[in-house]
Amino acid sequence: MVLNNLATILARKHEYMAALERLAEALALQRQAGSLTGQFTCLDTWAAITCAIARCEMGVRVFSAVGVWRDAFMAPRLLCDQAEYELALQRANSELEPSVFQSAWDNGRTMTLEEAMAYTEREILRFKREA
Repeated sequence: MVLNNLATILARKHEYMAALERLAEALALQRQAGSLTGQFTCLDTWAAITCAIARCEMGVRVFSAVGVWRDAFMAPRLLCDQAEYELALQRANSELEPSVFQSAWDNGRTMTLEEAMAYTEREILRFKREA
């Protein structure tokens, strides 16, 4: 989880590309280790970063997907991560039209964990190409 924490720190310093690179590494390691809670945490971090860089619809979709899987595996978000989650959702709620927010939320709830992971990995690659 060190790489995920580093990604969070980098994002707070507005070093988003470096944050996404660390996050991609963290996600791959958590996936390789088979750590569901680690994957959930990395996906939450990715969603928060996307909200911070005004890609809120993506963030809402992933937050929603992770929420379903956290509930299914009884793996609640850590209290120390809750404020970041709420702040990101608040930002998304203020930036998106209500219908767009709800559509993204509903879409995320239908994603499998593998779909959420693939979506996140694909978007990280896209961000790198755009940088």
